[in-house]
Amino acid sequence: MSMTYPAMRTIKATEARQSFGEVIRRAVVEGEQFVVEKNDLPVVVILSIRDYEEMRKAAALENLRALSRAANRAAVALGLTPEKLDEEIDETKARLFQERYGGTDA
Repeated sequence: MSMTYPAMRTIKATEARQSFGEVIRRAVVEGEQFVVEKNDLPVVVILSIRDYEEMRKAAALENLRALSRAANRAAVALGLTPEKLDEEIDETKARLFQERYGGTDA
């Protein structure tokens, strides 16, 4: 699932400072995103919290997918089947329950 984002508008730091309220309004209300430049170098991004949270969520999901793919490759390399993995998880849960609570878990 790839997210699409609006094109970022580049503005000078002076413009951002002079029009800060308007820049914030446009980010929140209109969904605009801004790259602020100082001395012709990008130094900061302004976007709504909603867009920021969506970007963080998309990045976290991609990291989870990559981790899942890596775990799958490792399991295949070790010859572990889904059934064997489930069995090992159940055994580990039972062992941890025993260690923590000193009884059986059911």
